[in-house]
Amino acid sequence: MSRAARTRAFTLIELLVVVAVIGILISVLVPALASARASAQLQVCKSNIRQLSVAMLSRASDFDGELSTGLWSNDSRKSYGPLDTHGWVADLVNADYGKPGEMLCPTHPATTTQDLLDDRIDDSPWKQITPQERDELVQRGMNTNYTLSWYVAYTDMRDRFDPYLDPKRTNDVIGPLHEKRLGKAPAYAVPLIGTGRTDTDNAGTINGEFQEVVKGLTDGPTEGWNADAGRYAKQDYSDWGPAHGGGGAIFSSNKNHDRKTGNIGFADGHVASFDDTFNVDQPDQPGRDGEFAPVLESTPYGQRWVYKDDNMQEKVFGGSVMTGEWFNK
Repeated sequence: MSRAARTRAFTLIELLVVVAVIGILISVLVPALASARASAQLQVCKSNIRQLSVAMLSRASDFDGELSTGLWSNDSRKSYGPLDTHGWVADLVNADYGKPGEMLCPTHPATTTQDLLDDRIDDSPWKQITPQERDELVQRGMNTNYTLSWYVAYTDMRDRFDPYLDPKRTNDVIGPLHEKRLGKAPAYAVPLIGTGRTDTDNAGTINGEFQEVVKGLTDGPTEGWNADAGRYAKQDYSDWGPAHGGGGAIFSSNKNHDRKTGNIGFADGHVASFDDTFNVDQPDQPGRDGEFAPVLESTPYGQRWVYKDDNMQEKVFGGSVMTGEWFNK
């Protein structure tokens, strides 16, 4: 064998070293690439929410201050018209402000909303919508996997001191949010739309096909009648939650995932990210629960609902938009 041939040959040890180096590089690069991808997806989600929030604010400029016609649902008890002509999603599509169906959260396992499910679209409907008509609406961009704030749909209770009213019935609320109805509430803290929590059991069928879905609307002031204050309690944002990042797996009956971060858009057009950092079922233990839910605490002012996830208590308004009361005390 020539000397040149001998110098070009690899020994087994050299080959193993090369393989080991490649393995080390892969072990370093793969997590870094995954982290970069997750960060990019988080930013895409924030951009989507910002565009949807700004679209509603733009609509308000063109429609005498009205951000939308409320909840996007075919349920005549909860919305103000059929979902092909009414509701925030239809508003944006029909007036060419945007197509929510083309601005979906990229990491959420759900790709649609519960209001398109077979058993919901014909529940107390404004009108019958056939499967073909539903498909056509989705093709036009009428779809979303974000969850609307109760404020946008209903503004406030018609009478906050009447415990027998229903926060999900149009007869018992003020109506869709209007700029003039923001009153003294700070626009930078009033939420418009956010990342729906990731529930593995929040699902149903669309055209007979099983689908995971998000809630169409946060629950509003439904955390019980606040006896200490004599009024409805703080807003319940537990239908919002994490859909991004990885913070250690959550093992529960309906939240088997490791998502830790969710996004919320506000009435001044900005978007903020919040981390799921608290477990309301085990408040004395470290951990999280996969949603942004309040916990009932005793304060010098009586019992109050308080948010412990990240800094939501101070940064996300939960009181009356018409009076500006935060309900933090």
